This record gives sequence, structure tokens and C-alpha cells, in this order.
Amino acid sequence: MVYGTVRTGGHVAVEVFLTAYSGQEAARAMDDLRAALRTCRAFPTLRGGGKWSDVRAAGQLGEGDEELAFQAAMVPIPDTPALATEVRVVRVGTTLVTFATNDMSGTTSQVRTPRDLVHRQVAALQKVQAAPVP
Repeated sequence: MVYGTVRTGGHVAVEVFLTAYSGQEAARAMDDLRAALRTCRAFPTLRGGGKWSDVRAAGQLGEGDEELAFQAAMVPIPDTPALATEVRVVRVGTTLVTFATNDMSGTTSQVRTPRDLVHRQVAALQKVQAAPVP
């Protein structure tokens, strides 16, 4: 897994994660995420005792082999303001690229991952995967 942060200006930050899988595991992970998104409306954060709530599907951009996205309110640690968050996952072959966009100020109710950022990252990943192996 590879991770990076991109600042888009103001208080909006995008974290980008690349996760490589073998065989059909990336497609299976997308199937699992899609199934969870149909019924999941809240879940705990991985660390810090925070939580995600108001989880709802978001529009797709038409990138990669398949894609899904959701909007949510995320409380990173208890007793802090909820941050408007969008999570967008795009599969390119056996790699998932995940964009987690947050309004770090806690002053807006909705954020969007910059379309150009998604397109450029996916295009770069497609170029790498299409290159001949030396």
C-alpha cells in the first residue's frame, strides 16, 4: 500500500491510497464494498474511538475498471466536530486507488474529490499497468 496527502486549497485535504491485490481480489473487494454500501449507514473509525455516520452513495465519475463513492460525516475522535467526507474507490486492474476527501475545518456539510485529481491518478496508474515488464 502507498499513501499520500494532497491539499486542494483552504481546509480541504485529500488522502490517496494505492492498494495492490493479486488475481481477482481487487474485484472481490469492490463487490464487498458495494454490498456494504447498500445497507451500512454508520461504522466506527479504525483508531481513536471516532465514527462515520450519515453514509450515503455518491455519484460516480466514470473512471477506471469500476468505481464507487460515498459521502459521510466523520468524527475523527469523540467530542470533536463532524467532518464532511467523501470516499471514492476506483479499481484499475488489480489495484484500488482510494481518495478520502475531508473538510478539515468542519464548516461545510459536503465535499467533493477534485475530478481532475482522480482522472490524473487513474490515468497514471493505467499507464504504469499497460507498460511492458522489462
